[in-house]
Amino acid sequence: MEEQKDMERLLGLLPHPAFFAQDDTVRLVNDAAARLLLEPGQPVSALLGEAAQDHALLDRGALFLPGVLEGYAATATAVSGGELFVLEADRDQPVLQALALASQTIRQPLADLISRLSLLHPDRKETGMAQLDRDLLRLQRLVCNMSDAARYAQEPVSKLVSMDVCSVVDEIMERAAVLVAQGGWTLEWHCPREPAVTLVDREKLERGLHNMLSNALKAAPKGSVLYFSMTRRDRRLYLTLRDQGPGIEEGAMGRLFARYLRQPGLEDPQNGLGLGMSLICAAASVHGGTVLVTRPPEGGTQVTMSMALRRSGGDTIRAQSLPFDYAGEQDHALLELADVLPPESYL
Repeated sequence: MEEQKDMERLLGLLPHPAFFAQDDTVRLVNDAAARLLLEPGQPVSALLGEAAQDHALLDRGALFLPGVLEGYAATATAVSGGELFVLEADRDQPVLQALALASQTIRQPLADLISRLSLLHPDRKETGMAQLDRDLLRLQRLVCNMSDAARYAQEPVSKLVSMDVCSVVDEIMERAAVLVAQGGWTLEWHCPREPAVTLVDREKLERGLHNMLSNALKAAPKGSVLYFSMTRRDRRLYLTLRDQGPGIEEGAMGRLFARYLRQPGLEDPQNGLGLGMSLICAAASVHGGTVLVTRPPEGGTQVTMSMALRRSGGDTIRAQSLPFDYAGEQDHALLELADVLPPESYL
């Protein structure tokens, strides 16, 4: 009874729609959730649709679930006696728009600087120039993330193409393993040998995986091993990355997917604005998947992005005739991992 009262008080303090669930049933809701017609007694699985299979894997940690209700994504966090669901509007974020506008102001001067520097110093074999190249790419990555977090949240499904996910992921990991080794880590990966053909947005998938790697490398000590695996269960794929870092505190799990709640001076500045996690969630969302973050028994942090195996289902799924390169023709891996790679990678 006391635990129920504590949960009722917690729900009452949350500004976002939220509810507490046990045994696949909604038990308690706050006023904001009630206004969305959520009520005790509803089956949670009915709200989740095909993501219910991923929700069944949540026994600890936090799970990002897009599209729980129209216009809302949810974070499900394992708590004592059940799960806490917090809903957040997944479109028209004012902060997203403000970041996108700021990035537009910075993008052109930055592009001019990179172009002029390449003309002034065509020979990039000096360590000092490599350091400068890396720092410029770090800034370009931040600008891209600021603009594309908003673009990904608003653009229609328009870049899904039928392809073999195994081949795409294998290519990304093979390139990343070479770069990671230059920084003093080891990346071990395993992908199924059998093709897994589905609808893929190559850009979003690549950026989601690169951001998973970047986040892991920021936490993983030099000399440690990162383990990546891709597995299949029924009509879903699971892309899992585990590091050997200190792991995420249990009390911080519920804030992992809350955008832009960083508090300067209270959190590690290397965590940035949380845009990387937003891009990981965007990659999962466009592929009908979820994102699960846990602390595995062997230590470290484990991040799993799922994907639904889907076939073409209508006119809204089509390839762009003139694809846009968000990286401005830069090496995507060098750009996305610029925060963690040594200057020597940019010689």
